[in-house]
Amino acid sequence: MKLVTTPKAPRQGLRRSQWASLSDLGRLALGVSTGALLGGYGRASYAGTCAPRALGVYQCAGAANVATDSTQSFAPGGTADIVVTSDPDFGLDTRVTGGDGISASGSSGNIVITTSGVVAAEDGIEARTSGNFYDYAGDITITTGDISGGRRGVSTRSYIGGFSGKTYIDTTAGTVFGGEIGIAASSEFEYYSGDITIKTADVIGGDRGISASNDAFGGAIVIDTTAGSVTAGQTGISASPGYSSEGARITTADVNAITGVGINASGGASVNTTAGTVTAGTDGVRWRVFESGFAGIETGDIVAGQIGVSAYGQGASINTTGGHVEAGDIGIDSRICCYTSSIKTSDVTANSDGIRARSYGRELSIDTTAGTVTGGRDGIYARSGSRVTVDISTADVTGDRYGIRANEGYFLTIDTTGGTVTGGTDGISISVSESELIRLSTADVIAGVGSATESVDDQAVVIETVGGSRLATTEGAPKSAAGIRLTGEASDGAAIEVAGHVSGDVGIDASRFGSDVDFKSSGLIEGRNGVALDLGDGQQSLAIFDQLTGLGGSGQQGIIGNTYFGGGDDTLSFVDTVGGGNILYDGMFTDLFDGGSETDTALFSVAIEDLKSLEGEGSFLQLFFQGEADERAILSLVNFELFGFADNPEVTYTVDELRSIVAPVPIPTGVLLLGSALGAMGFAKLKRRRMRHPAG
Repeated sequence: MKLVTTPKAPRQGLRRSQWASLSDLGRLALGVSTGALLGGYGRASYAGTCAPRALGVYQCAGAANVATDSTQSFAPGGTADIVVTSDPDFGLDTRVTGGDGISASGSSGNIVITTSGVVAAEDGIEARTSGNFYDYAGDITITTGDISGGRRGVSTRSYIGGFSGKTYIDTTAGTVFGGEIGIAASSEFEYYSGDITIKTADVIGGDRGISASNDAFGGAIVIDTTAGSVTAGQTGISASPGYSSEGARITTADVNAITGVGINASGGASVNTTAGTVTAGTDGVRWRVFESGFAGIETGDIVAGQIGVSAYGQGASINTTGGHVEAGDIGIDSRICCYTSSIKTSDVTANSDGIRARSYGRELSIDTTAGTVTGGRDGIYARSGSRVTVDISTADVTGDRYGIRANEGYFLTIDTTGGTVTGGTDGISISVSESELIRLSTADVIAGVGSATESVDDQAVVIETVGGSRLATTEGAPKSAAGIRLTGEASDGAAIEVAGHVSGDVGIDASRFGSDVDFKSSGLIEGRNGVALDLGDGQQSLAIFDQLTGLGGSGQQGIIGNTYFGGGDDTLSFVDTVGGGNILYDGMFTDLFDGGSETDTALFSVAIEDLKSLEGEGSFLQLFFQGEADERAILSLVNFELFGFADNPEVTYTVDELRSIVAPVPIPTGVLLLGSALGAMGFAKLKRRRMRHPAG
């Protein structure tokens, strides 16, 4: 199903507002570039615009004059500071004469520029410091109002030598436009760089809105655009902190990247976009680190052509509960190699996977209880290394193929009691090979409702049963949709708790799980093609509760379809809790329970005196129960060897002992006919059954 109409970049449909932004960029950039071509490059001039007041101190005054204004250059050299200030009515326009607006170049001295009203053919304001190998380069401080540059609005660069000073840019008093880049700041040093801090109102860039990079160790990159919006043709904000231990800290309101990435960060990073919406042609927020660093990403609304939030690195925390994530491909894509990974969301909608998380570090946690997750392929796909602790908690999750798919996980815990999980192939699919323990708690899980189909390659097997054989699987046979599917093995087995309605072609398929499973259900498990539970080899325990403490099951309890235990000593229990009802009489149990091979035990929540009659030959039994208030229940069982009752739980009976002690009591003809019909249905379903493991 098509979930999101946002197309993929670079050639994609754009919203009307995006086209308007792109048109504005084009008109403004064209105007600046055309003006630059009309005249030659302006030589440095101090006359009539910025006049010296003292050594290294300049005062700028007067309104802009596009016909005569030229670049104001300041380069005293040595260790001298450069301080440039302007009167409130100051303006500068070099679009005709060409060149930069204000250009300042120093060494180890500081550069301070405070101005407004600059329009330039090339860079609106350009400042550079260049120390030597042993000296610190000076700090750069720029405070401006409206700035426009045919190439860059504001450009700063600290380079050459071993140590750089700090860079501080504040444009909150106006709008910054750059035909290529709105604001560009870089530190290019051998060893240590100072902080780069950028605070803005509106910023517009033909290619990039804001670009900040640090090639050395040391200082942080801090970007705050909450006073306005950032709009760019390609990348909204780009921050590369290099090897800085401080990393990048980015806080934004609206960010609009028409054909590219909204926010692109590397290294250690902290990104917060909760004050606005990120709209991007490709990825909304992208974080990459290939050396070291941890990412903390917190967002509001994200609308992305490809990936809403993309985080690849050593460790990451992603929180999108501040808004809705909508993506043309993947809502949230996280790949973590070494440390912890956490994802917390509200609504996520994507054409492919809603959430795709891969972790080979220590812990992976996914919490979507604050909203819904919808994927055109998988709702949630979690893949981890065998030594990773995985914890998934959800509200509603929907996937055309899998609602939730989890591969591996040392301790794997999935809790979907906060909502409904729906999948076209499987509702919940768990595949492990080296796990220790699996815990699964669910409310409603519905499978087989989408358009996805898959097949499995099984070797044909024949399962012996009473009165004939079960239909064998064949190579390449279509795989039935399972509400819950469990494959592989875990050293400590699995615990599955069902509080709602689990429904699929097969309700729960654990036929390919080779470890013990402890099932508890206070809900309804339904196999629409006749198999409710298909359990593998191991010591399987199925306990059916009238009320499961901690899960609060509601609605009808029971099993619709046959239940098959594999090889091993298995237990089937009907359990009444204090204050609950009577599960045997209140639940729905109209199909067959097959204990499989080895020694299997059935435990009932009523006294043995409620067992009024039994029918069947060999190991097949049809049990008729009737309580004091004339409640009635019929159970069909095969291949169970021991039976226990609530009035004397320390005692178990064999099949022959039951037959010898149950007194013959006349049973109404209609009930007997019903029981015979149910038994016939059970055997018919046995013949239609497809199963892999032969009985022992």
